[in-house]
Amino acid sequence: MSILNVIGDKATPVDVSRWLIREHHSVLGMLGRMEKKGLVTKAKDPVRKNLVRITLTEKGRRAHQQSTERQSIHQVMSCLSEDDKRELRLLLERLRSKTLKALCIEEELPFPRAGAV
Repeated sequence: MSILNVIGDKATPVDVSRWLIREHHSVLGMLGRMEKKGLVTKAKDPVRKNLVRITLTEKGRRAHQQSTERQSIHQVMSCLSEDDKRELRLLLERLRSKTLKALCIEEELPFPRAGAV
């Protein structure tokens, strides 16, 4: 599962902040830089005028696809057996859950699945 599946094609900066567990102002800066590079567009919501929606451009979709196909990640992970990968995933999920609780974040978004960002 990737961020695209979780927050959809027309996310808000708050959605992205929650998913990445980052401060809102940090995500706004990142989205601004991404917009300048042509990876996303920002537009006011037609219904809720004070809300901004973020949409990936075609260039952004290509960059996302390329990031999920990085061979270096696959090469590094190839030394682990399937059992090792499952165990690593369980440990990472446990650490993430504990971190979210420590940060008092109740809305737990799904942990990304294998092969996803």
